[in-house]
Amino acid sequence: MALGWDGCDRAVVAIADRAGGDLLAFYGGLLGTEPQRYQPGRYGEFTLPGGLVLAIFVPKPSAVPDFQGMGPGGMSLCLQVTDLQGAIARFEAAGGSVGPIQTASHGQEVYGLDPQGNRVILYQPKRPQSPPQPQG
Repeated sequence: MALGWDGCDRAVVAIADRAGGDLLAFYGGLLGTEPQRYQPGRYGEFTLPGGLVLAIFVPKPSAVPDFQGMGPGGMSLCLQVTDLQGAIARFEAAGGSVGPIQTASHGQEVYGLDPQGNRVILYQPKRPQSPPQPQG
């Protein structure tokens, strides 16, 4: 799918792995798959449902200072799940941590942190309610 301007045909969310490989293992464990593209110790890509690509990269040593001291920002990786409790268990087993389950207008969600403090939101949308059945 092409976007609204020429030359852009792919969306990638890239997360810097400042610990040299921990995040590739974390996201591989969380997603239950190996990266589709992989350069050991340097780079891995996971294609998520819907086509979004999650890329984990180890910055070059000269670029590491660009990624140090990055505090919490406004961006979150949001993953829609069908079983929130199961997703929480998988997230924690992979090495992440989560806060309490919250109810929002769109369903239930938890805010989590991957092993390097990047925010991940796991959310389970409300199930559509069945329309009332006619009596008669």
